[in-house]
Amino acid sequence: MALVEVDGRYYSEGQTPEDINAQYELCEDLAHQATAYCKRKLAEGVVGSEQAALKRFFKGLQEKNWSTEQQNIWIVRRAAALLSWKLPEAIELTSPQE
Repeated sequence: MALVEVDGRYYSEGQTPEDINAQYELCEDLAHQATAYCKRKLAEGVVGSEQAALKRFFKGLQEKNWSTEQQNIWIVRRAAALLSWKLPEAIELTSPQE
């Protein structure tokens, strides 16, 4: 197992506080991008509802493999919260336990 030392503490590779912060920043950025995307698709009439816009963005995230499945769920949940929209049922069902 490869370990990385940071300030006298050992972490699995990719799990240092800096790595975790970078992952968070990526996910937060994607959530904000999702808000603009979803609003645009709804305004253009590409989708018929707020939930359909979120589902479409979620599907795109899954296809791009920019983030893990759990991160994808978090991103769409965060986007829904930022937009004050109801989360699509399909994403609620796949959401990790809180």
